[in-house]
Amino acid sequence: MKTIKPFFKAFLESLNPNAYAHLSTRSPAKAFHYFVSVVMLAFLVLVLAGLPGFAKVPQALESNLEKFSQLEISIKAEMTEPIILKSASGDNIITIDTTGAVQNRTTETLLITKEKMYYAPSVPLAKSREYNMTDLKDLVKNREKAVFLLWMLILLIMPGILMISFIAYLIKYLFFVLLATGLALVITKLMKTRVRAKHVLNIAFYAATPMIILDAVGTQFTRMYGIPYLAFLFYFIVGIALNADSGPAFQEKSLKKTKE
Repeated sequence: MKTIKPFFKAFLESLNPNAYAHLSTRSPAKAFHYFVSVVMLAFLVLVLAGLPGFAKVPQALESNLEKFSQLEISIKAEMTEPIILKSASGDNIITIDTTGAVQNRTTETLLITKEKMYYAPSVPLAKSREYNMTDLKDLVKNREKAVFLLWMLILLIMPGILMISFIAYLIKYLFFVLLATGLALVITKLMKTRVRAKHVLNIAFYAATPMIILDAVGTQFTRMYGIPYLAFLFYFIVGIALNADSGPAFQEKSLKKTKE
């Protein structure tokens, strides 16, 4: 709760241009942490919004398998020892073994041996399943089993896909922030405007908030046609303007310091 309250306070402040004078003075570490939190929030919204479509994947797999008149796979695997993935508590979650060392399921959600595949979901009331590996060679003939196997494979690799997607999502917005910061520092220097690099970077991190949120909303509901990026530029430019000491004022202060 202690970390959530400051986050939402900063979130609301980032939508108020007048608050950027205050936001710019924060440490870059806090600004970056806030920026990553906003990206995570937007990414979570996208993932949750995509769940209904993700739930239709088995149906899509089955309908696409109907387009094949023949589809067979042949997998030959020899292992020297079992592969076991454990939970934080030490229980086996996934075990893959073709050596014959593991025959019966213990705590595994998924157990794959040379002859069979066992699946025991941890969801209450869900049924356990057992398949012969030979039945999975002909995917068209054993369509229901094939769909289940493919669905399981998708679920297994999904955490990795989500992690890679989030990193790409973060890099996308970080690129805009760093690009805008670099250009702003060059332009302000040419215009003889005094503004600290740290403040410019902080402003960029907070100004990214409307861009990230609008971009996430636009992805799910309607096209924004560049509006998220225009919103970022608006908040970024206004934030710098409110924090800048420019032209004659800067020259006058410099002259006073020289005389002193």
